Amino acid sequence: MEEDDAVQYTQTRRTPFLRNLSSELIAPERLLKVTFTPKAAASTEKLGVPMGWTAKKA
Repeated sequence: MEEDDAVQYTQTRRTPFLRNLSSELIAPERLLKVTFTPKAAASTEKLGVPMGWTAKKA
């Protein structure tokens, strides 16, 4: 991977991340089951989200 292709991350907190994900998927937040990788990310409040990436249904 070239240096220009390096993934850049933006910092966000868990609650705004889940709200944004809910909005992008047009699904109520209460119906979402989110699994964080690595597992250590599940216990931290701050999350690193790759810039330019979007959520979409599989």
